[in-house]
Amino acid sequence: FLILITFLLATKTLKLMLEIFGDREIALCREITKKHEEIIRGKISEVLNIIDELKGEMVIIVSGNINVI
Repeated sequence: FLILITFLLATKTLKLMLEIFGDREIALCREITKKHEEIIRGKISEVLNIIDELKGEMVIIVSGNINVI
């Protein structure tokens, strides 16, 4: 079955997540329930390349570990 981990956090901690979880797939949801809602999907390393351009409240959903038996 699929396990997801959800975070509400500052963008500065995304680098730490990369170290701890590895380069997992994530969905960064910005400005949820607002007019300019946006969802960015990709690997943590890919999202790190554009994270400084983003502002507002963000929720990050991290995929589970696919290497667990």
